Amino acid sequence: MLCNCNLFIKRHFRLIYIEKCLDGLSGLNVRKTTISNFKTICKNYEGSFKKFQQGKGLALHWRTLSPESQSGVCSGLSASFLGLHKIEGKINPSGDTDRFLMKYSERLAQYGTMNPRGNIRTFDSAMNSISVGRSSAIINCTTATLPKLALKSPSSRTFIATKGHACAAVTDKSKGLYVFFDPNFGYAKLPSSVNFSLFVKDFFNTGTYSSPFSLIWTK
Repeated sequence: MLCNCNLFIKRHFRLIYIEKCLDGLSGLNVRKTTISNFKTICKNYEGSFKKFQQGKGLALHWRTLSPESQSGVCSGLSASFLGLHKIEGKINPSGDTDRFLMKYSERLAQYGTMNPRGNIRTFDSAMNSISVGRSSAIINCTTATLPKLALKSPSSRTFIATKGHACAAVTDKSKGLYVFFDPNFGYAKLPSSVNFSLFVKDFFNTGTYSSPFSLIWTK
């Protein structure tokens, strides 16, 4: 999920939680962007930022999963985020949403959400388990075309895959809602489609994640 992890682990009601983690556990190379940088890019485009609390609900059994399943946690988080409108309905400022996302990402990781390129049937099965389906095939893209394609999603929801990582976006024009979610950093809410597009392009152009880039429209 993340790399170069700085962990503080404590026992609490027989669970182990990750209290502090910017770079994490399964080989993702987060090279140039910190949470502060992510927030700054968001603010540059008049957006609001909420940090994702990774320590909310990451349980002991996650560490016993295979490396492939561990890597799938970010995909699980992104998939769970796209299903919030069906399960919880909205991002909860109190942070309860973070715990919810961690809970479901662990389960989805075990289904194999990490790599839709490798096994699209397993990916579909995992997504369907939280009532999220695909409305497109895998769409290859670049950092330049990615935000435009995300804005064209028929259901306003997009699963985004990079090399070894996953993010998600909600772009609901009817509600004026433009949210980008990266499990490594948090939620960026932008005021317009133009600001969203500029933010996403600027963020990915930092070189934080590597190609290939692709996306899937979900429903």
